[in-house]
Amino acid sequence: MLSVGHLLEAITTKDGESLHTNSRDWTLRALLDELMTGPFDPISDQIVAYVNRRSEHSKDGDTLPEVVGLVYDRATQEYWTSSATVYARLCTKLVEQISPNVCDEDIRDAQGKAIAGGQLFRKYLLSRCKENFERAWGATAHAPEAGGKNEMPLETPKVEESSPYDDSRTAQEAIAGRHNVNVVAFMGELFILRMLTERIIHKSIETLLTKAENLNLGAIECLCTLLTVVGRALDTPKVRAHMHVYFSRLEELRQSSSIECRERVMIQDVIVLRAHGWVAPANGYTWDG
Repeated sequence: MLSVGHLLEAITTKDGESLHTNSRDWTLRALLDELMTGPFDPISDQIVAYVNRRSEHSKDGDTLPEVVGLVYDRATQEYWTSSATVYARLCTKLVEQISPNVCDEDIRDAQGKAIAGGQLFRKYLLSRCKENFERAWGATAHAPEAGGKNEMPLETPKVEESSPYDDSRTAQEAIAGRHNVNVVAFMGELFILRMLTERIIHKSIETLLTKAENLNLGAIECLCTLLTVVGRALDTPKVRAHMHVYFSRLEELRQSSSIECRERVMIQDVIVLRAHGWVAPANGYTWDG
């Protein structure tokens, strides 16, 4: 039986193009799935080699966005809780090792030069994060960095919000809520690996906190998830004043009679986590409220 690596060689031609589009996509999907259960370094090496081989020979410029889409979908899926961490590591490796020969002539930096290699992958990835965050929360959470190299302009879809205590939520809405949590967890892991800037994370926290204060229960869960992931890296002396403001507002929300017990416990857990230096208490969480 062929391993994934041998199968990769079997279905690609000498010039790097796959014999069949479906086989090509299946191969990358198989490698991404294997990454969750196998050794990271050799499998991620195969993925990098495969992406470079496909992208360097792509004539339509669509290969790298397709790769970003597959990686992003795997990172934010529901059935692997550690997927965000693993795929964030993969994204870092792709940024470092994608060939500089991979470029898109239509995407240029502030100096007019075509963005290539890992920075092009990073640009596509951040745009995907931006698109999904804005789709969920209807707000511009990601401000462009200096030079405008991070983001691509996107139209923000309007989101219709139902009552936070509406029992008629469908299974589809529940899945969407879970996906939103996975998205912010992945964003947090990317921040830890310096793929996302501190400014983007602060804007995201501010957006979620405002939504949470308007009793959007999904925003409360996403906010607590994001703070849990990034708290230790973000809570530095430089931004301590900002963090105090965030947690002051969270404490007010925790004491509100308008939120349910589940969300109150989520908020309390992240407050206690910060009080313990972003290290989970050995004897579990305790609180007096």
